[in-house]
Amino acid sequence: VLLLLGGWYRRHGPTAFCQVYDPRADVWDLRSPDAAQRHQVGWLDERSHACCALLGDVVHFVGGYSGAEALKSVLCFDRRRPHLGWYEGSCMLQARYYHCCAALDNYLYSIGGQTAERRLIHVERMRSNDNSWVAIEPLRRPRCEAAVVALAERLLVVGGFDGRAHLDTAETFCPAAGEWTLLTGFLNSPRTGLGLVLSPNGRGGVFAVCGRNSAGWLRTVESWLGESKGWRLHCEMSRPRSNFGCCILDGRIFLLGGICGPSEKEIMASVEWLEPGTKRMGTAHAMPFPASGLTTCVLDLLDYSEELARQRRRKSSSPDGFCPAPMRLLTDEDSDELPDDD
Repeated sequence: VLLLLGGWYRRHGPTAFCQVYDPRADVWDLRSPDAAQRHQVGWLDERSHACCALLGDVVHFVGGYSGAEALKSVLCFDRRRPHLGWYEGSCMLQARYYHCCAALDNYLYSIGGQTAERRLIHVERMRSNDNSWVAIEPLRRPRCEAAVVALAERLLVVGGFDGRAHLDTAETFCPAAGEWTLLTGFLNSPRTGLGLVLSPNGRGGVFAVCGRNSAGWLRTVESWLGESKGWRLHCEMSRPRSNFGCCILDGRIFLLGGICGPSEKEIMASVEWLEPGTKRMGTAHAMPFPASGLTTCVLDLLDYSEELARQRRRKSSSPDGFCPAPMRLLTDEDSDELPDDD
């Protein structure tokens, strides 16, 4: 299943929702702070522009913006014990939002971002077995709204905003050397609020997806096959967007929510996917509500998927269509109760 965490909801600001997507059924489950305790994947603090990463068996939901301040708190979810729900982890040293996170070699990294006062070059990491954060070598330049992937025993950070310009550069971190290196190649378009994923087959390099820059919102996708080949234009998505959820699911790149213009009315609930090998594209069932500044994580939760299926069967067999279960699924029948995706 896919966890879609937090985000900025039109007119309401940061949300406390965890949206759960089952790709086999193409259905969403919306969980809020008052979700039932059983299989509770849904209790969260209100926060947007956070990030998450899976370290071992634990999802870490890191930092973000509360609507009033940058956060240093971390929420954790253990996929081995989903019945426990979310619990508090060790706080970061630096409060931040618009940052990016990745797990590599038993470490969780929190990179760049911003506070209310400045964009950050600060990087810290936490080792899985001691649950404490340590500051490490900073970035070569400040970056907020950048994106990161773990690639061949190093981290690759791409794009972002340094306070003056949208960036078309990338830099890598080698844990063995303990230093950041600025790559020589440049993106074809500077990108802030982009998505960044590894090729689903593990052989096609890295894909930088959509985002925005001073010229507007982007729909283009670029691929990177190493420094010798640099960045190449791969394709264009059907809609531009930035600050969206982006992940690999069933061999496809999924783009979830985000924003496609300067107004909150342009925050989206739409979901589209790309098969990078064939460049085939399509859409999936829209999110329960429009949100930007959200983050994603893919988990193998078979018991949770089976619970979703049981809920759907109970709902379909109930005379009034209501699901008298610990959670209620949102389907097409609920569309009148949800905000439109303008």
